[in-house]
Amino acid sequence: MYSTGKPSVAADESSGAADDASVAINDLSVGRNFWFSPSLTWYCNMYPTGNLSVAIDELPVGSLLNMEGNMTEENKKNLEFIEEVTRNVDEVQKRVLNEILPRNANVEYLQRLNLNGHTDRETFKKVVPIITYEDIQSDINRIANGNRSPILCSQLKSEFFTSSGMSGRERKLIPTTEEENGRRHQLYGLMMSVVCQFFLDLGIGKGMYFMFIKSEAKTPGGLLARPILTSVYKSSHFKNSTPYTSPIKAILCLDSYESMYSQMLCSLCQNREVVRVGSIFASAFIRAMRFLEDHWSLLCNDIRT
Repeated sequence: MYSTGKPSVAADESSGAADDASVAINDLSVGRNFWFSPSLTWYCNMYPTGNLSVAIDELPVGSLLNMEGNMTEENKKNLEFIEEVTRNVDEVQKRVLNEILPRNANVEYLQRLNLNGHTDRETFKKVVPIITYEDIQSDINRIANGNRSPILCSQLKSEFFTSSGMSGRERKLIPTTEEENGRRHQLYGLMMSVVCQFFLDLGIGKGMYFMFIKSEAKTPGGLLARPILTSVYKSSHFKNSTPYTSPIKAILCLDSYESMYSQMLCSLCQNREVVRVGSIFASAFIRAMRFLEDHWSLLCNDIRT
């Protein structure tokens, strides 16, 4: 399963966590559900341990999304990196915070809390509270309406991720930046390096994965608002990866029936190359199997002709 990082808002459905959790803006401890995102004032909940958040900018530059190729040496470097940054987490987290605060010391949110440009850890812990999404929802709405000033972060926001709205009955807007998007793909590379320890043949053949997008919209300020996976599948990182049987045009088709049929047909036609099957969410894979049960005769006819 994929996980995704987010700004300093409560963990929500887009990362697989409950969206009523608090944001650990003032929590440096390990073993909680939050972690520091380097060079930003945002804190994310990508991994429950918080260990993989640190110094991600030190990773080798390059496309890490396509980790299913022959990446033995890269996997080794990634595993060494994970071991290094998790050996002394408190010190690393201090360093990451020291990278974040000078860059964002003058953003409006921190000024309102009377941080007054301080960049030391002790002052930060003293004046910056743990908050929920609702505490900064008005700030997020201002960004969505076109305010380009440094409200929550010194970097310009590139788009919004939307939550599913299942728990709160209302979709939440999660602002993100281009830099954070690139880091997210690097984090996926770390995850795949761990997986490759147990599945040594991931570089062989193709994966029959069923992937779908949802519709996107624009905020009044002109920024895209869409689910995280829609953003991932439309990114250049993903489009440059090739270990799947599903054509990119089939994945990006908004018609769910056409997308499913095209992906299933292409997968069956490449059956001799398929060595693994799956989906981001188990429900989507179950839906694909039921689709195959209901449409196998039509699919077989198309394959024959």
